[in-house]
Amino acid sequence: MNSTLPVVDISGDTARQTILAEGRAGDRSGYQGHPTTVLTRTGRLLCVWTLGHGGPCGPAAESLDGGRTWTRIDDRFPASYAATHRNCPTLQKATLPDGRERLLAFSAKYNLFDRSCGFCPLAIVYSDDDGLTWREAPHAPDLSAAMPPTGFIRLADGRFALFGQVRNAPNVATDGPADDQSIWMSVSADGLAWAPPRVVATAPFRNLCEPFALRSPDGGEIALLIRENRHEGRSMMAFSRDEGQTWTPPADTSWELTGDRHEGLRLPDGRWIVAFRDRAIGSPTYGQYMAWVGTYDDIRNGRPGQYRIHLLRHWGRPNTWPGGIDDTGYSGVELLPGGEILCTTYTRHFDDDRQSSVVCTRFRIGETDALANATGK
Repeated sequence: MNSTLPVVDISGDTARQTILAEGRAGDRSGYQGHPTTVLTRTGRLLCVWTLGHGGPCGPAAESLDGGRTWTRIDDRFPASYAATHRNCPTLQKATLPDGRERLLAFSAKYNLFDRSCGFCPLAIVYSDDDGLTWREAPHAPDLSAAMPPTGFIRLADGRFALFGQVRNAPNVATDGPADDQSIWMSVSADGLAWAPPRVVATAPFRNLCEPFALRSPDGGEIALLIRENRHEGRSMMAFSRDEGQTWTPPADTSWELTGDRHEGLRLPDGRWIVAFRDRAIGSPTYGQYMAWVGTYDDIRNGRPGQYRIHLLRHWGRPNTWPGGIDDTGYSGVELLPGGEILCTTYTRHFDDDRQSSVVCTRFRIGETDALANATGK
């Protein structure tokens, strides 16, 4: 399939871009990967990422000017973070009952990681002072974090829901067609102590993973956008109208929303922008860092949406480590106070032998709306 949806290409506009961490040529030590961001209530922008593909945690940076300049803050984190945490950390923020904002970074507890199986306990570091200092919380031994959980949302009762993935056969570490995963949900009152997980979405031979949680405009429904890791079909979605107690069976998203590691936000006009690595079969931008723009109803009903944006170019190279055109797209997506949208990912940003870099691009939705209208005519 090749969609007729307009594609706005801003990937070559270097004036929009900031290189947060430049990759170097050579081995894994030169690879900067898998960033996520969080924007605090004071306007502080934080980013964490890994060294190597799914490698050790430790790199961190902050920006006080909306992502135009960055300062490394690795030393604010406990020594255990770089020593024992790894694999695609995810940043979240939680407003506690007393009004404090707690920042959370979820990762995998590496010193407990048994490479003979697909289960690794969840590790947590957190900050209660706007990211100035970070502490380690007790790991959550019941929660699988071989890939750290990516979905996070506040429930109607004030608690928080976390969504991750677990292998259906936990003693299998391979990733073949029969080695499926399911999506789990856990809840917490404070973001630190988590209840035992409960499987909420499963689909045979679809290998579900990396869910993104969002709410309907009326606030009554939670949706999950889910990566389909066989890459033989479309991404999937599931819905709950009782705060996660029951869920619809997973169904296909639209072709246009098919991708890896969805991350997005609701725009002031009510629409959604969702960024991901394009994995839509037959797409001319397959493997690139893209964003989708549309309404919640478009998502819910499997409609194409309004348009897509080619955010950043990925110069994939199948013959170099880690290789391939499918190694980009883990995102931070933030709406800045001035109305700009900042998208941050890792990508082979240079058409040479440098490894992946962490890169930001910025734009206003009015700009891309106008470009989409022009493209669609």
